[in-house]
Amino acid sequence: MAQTRPQLLVSVIETLIAALGNKDKEAFTRLFSPEAILRDPFGIREYQGLEGLQQYWDDTFKIWFYYDMRLNSYYMGGENRVAVRWAASGTALNNKIADFTGIAIYDFNKGQEITLIESYWNYERVLAQIKNE
Repeated sequence: MAQTRPQLLVSVIETLIAALGNKDKEAFTRLFSPEAILRDPFGIREYQGLEGLQQYWDDTFKIWFYYDMRLNSYYMGGENRVAVRWAASGTALNNKIADFTGIAIYDFNKGQEITLIESYWNYERVLAQIKNE
């Protein structure tokens, strides 16, 4: 039985989350359209296109030795938009642990490539949890 559009898009998001947890940069970048924009967290950082996605990856794993993200629930916004509630845990390279939650908005093209992610979470609170003192 073929997947419905919501099932297909959620499957793409789950693949993205697994790629982050497995530190699989190729699997991660393969999910995006060439002109994709990633705002993570929204209002603080923006990455554009394949070069931007690679920079996002490098910036993320400059901080995290271990990273685990879990999809809690999702909400469809038409045919090509999904809002996701998520939770994450990470161990920074300095062995400090952070736990945090957030919401992400995913936009897709008519296929199943991600064109936009806007992620909302408390950046300062996460940095405070992993700060060296």
